[in-house]
Amino acid sequence: MPQRQRWLFAAKLFVAAMIAYALSVRMGLGQNAWPIVTCCAIANPVSSSMRAKATYRLIGTVAAGLIALTLAGWFGHAPLLIVIATGIVATVAIMGAAAERTPRTYMFQLGVLTLCIILLFSIDRPDRIFENAVSRVTQIALGILCTVAVDCLAPVSVAPRAAAAAKQWIAHVRTWFATLTDPSAQDGSGNRATIIADLTRFSTMADQLRYDHAVPARTRRLAFALQHRILAIVPLLNAIERWAAILPDAARQRVLATAGPAPDDPDGSRYPHGWSGAVEAHARAKVREAGAELDRIAEIEAALEDGAPLSPALAAQVKGERPFPLLPDIGLMIESGLACALVFATLATIWWSTGWAQGGGMVLIGVVALAFTGTLDRADLAVAGMAKFMVLALLIAGLLTYVLLPLARDFAGFAAAIGVVLLPVAAWAATSPMATILLLTVFSNLNLGTFYNPLDFGAFLDAFAGSFAGIFVAFYGLLLARRLGEHAAVERLMRQGRSEIARLARGSDADGRRAFVEREVDRIGQLLGRSAIARDDRRVSELLAQLRVGVAIADLGAVAGVLDEPARARVRRIIATVGDAYGVDDARPALAETLDAEIAAIRRDDPPPSDHLLGLLLDLRLAVSDEATDRVDA
Repeated sequence: MPQRQRWLFAAKLFVAAMIAYALSVRMGLGQNAWPIVTCCAIANPVSSSMRAKATYRLIGTVAAGLIALTLAGWFGHAPLLIVIATGIVATVAIMGAAAERTPRTYMFQLGVLTLCIILLFSIDRPDRIFENAVSRVTQIALGILCTVAVDCLAPVSVAPRAAAAAKQWIAHVRTWFATLTDPSAQDGSGNRATIIADLTRFSTMADQLRYDHAVPARTRRLAFALQHRILAIVPLLNAIERWAAILPDAARQRVLATAGPAPDDPDGSRYPHGWSGAVEAHARAKVREAGAELDRIAEIEAALEDGAPLSPALAAQVKGERPFPLLPDIGLMIESGLACALVFATLATIWWSTGWAQGGGMVLIGVVALAFTGTLDRADLAVAGMAKFMVLALLIAGLLTYVLLPLARDFAGFAAAIGVVLLPVAAWAATSPMATILLLTVFSNLNLGTFYNPLDFGAFLDAFAGSFAGIFVAFYGLLLARRLGEHAAVERLMRQGRSEIARLARGSDADGRRAFVEREVDRIGQLLGRSAIARDDRRVSELLAQLRVGVAIADLGAVAGVLDEPARARVRRIIATVGDAYGVDDARPALAETLDAEIAAIRRDDPPPSDHLLGLLLDLRLAVSDEATDRVDA
């Protein structure tokens, strides 16, 4: 990020924080640090991302306030029950945060933060829970309002980044297609991983587009339509790539020439007949289908760049397009929930047994550590990193509390003292999430009442000791409740992909096919985010083959519905066999042999099967194993 944008972001955050603080003092809200903390929590260099975070932060805060009041009404007479109920709600919220991979996750992350602050910090004064809830919601709403208002003075749009991503997609897809159809073209097969990873990232960006006032609704729909067109062409191009690899040279040249103008063939002698002709016809159909998708992509590109009108058919499709959904990782949700339940129970037990005055803060920091880092592959290292930042936060907060703020005699002096810390750290936070956590920790430990009254030094150290204890328990709770590391994440996602194949084999329709492609491409995109996969071309090819297996199963299931009963039963038996055996690595060779035998038997049927059915069976066979040259040459 350019230095100018970093310091613009820092300046906007500083101005918003100072306005929020001044208004909070004017309104007599009490703990005036929280509007500043809110400004830091939702700030983002990109305006649309900040607005999305602000919206979900407000929703989460209001929901947390209502839940806190409800729990206080039910269990106000029993503090232990309030703590238990808070732990249950916090666990559910952490699972919700793990399920969400869009800015909506802030609704859960910051909502659970507010819930814990309202209930745990008022546990000994349940009669003040309503007052604290109203005060907290007001302070947060004030911080949100000031941040949004200041950002409007110098907004930063996501549109240039989205436009650059769209151009990159289109260029990568064209290069990949050109590599397949033009031997002299530069090799673009390496773009496969980039295309798929960008598809997933764009769905994450979709919420930002919704909150970007500089992006018209039509442009958003066109961008989503482009995403779906590229989503459709990825398995096509990969299938063509595999067909081209196993066809004989002459057949490959004839198939790939389909991308150009159709040659004259008045007597039907240009292409072979029989089995070889059926194979080539199916491969040519895929090339033509990919070419048609590229034409649609070019049409959408022209509409995005020049506002050109779309054809009626494509315009009808674009009208209802939405970004493909990023579905939750159920395994990660469960592990995150277990970690939260374990950490909350451990910290609450320590608090209850010792009566430590900082017990509420200890529980809060443990939950916050899980909320913001608990879904990472190496969440343990991230939590350990938080501990290092906590040491830095202790030093900075001490500098502010006992050196800079006591020197301030008026608002200008106060702003100068805050600016010395906030401006450089905010510029750092423009590119580092951990720096944002540093800001939150520093300002949440300042006692900014109407008149500045620094905390007793012993209480100050005690508060940070509680924070370190919360982080310590969160670290070991993650080690006990989660399988950490890239390898564990890859195993979990691969297992989910194999389960998806088995589910698809039990039956699907056109919507099921599209949903499978969306889920599988999303899963591949997540896997490609792991360096162990992204650097391994063999694993990338395996992932794309799994995508093609699912597509072939869905297409065969659709064709089976129009076949006569014996043929339909045979096709469904093939689908069931693949669904049962595909997830077992040792079964792949036997599965390939079974498919070879089934294809050979189907070819002997009288009347012979359609070329389309044979082609789909070969698609499935090639996806299971590339060693199908005998089937093509036979």
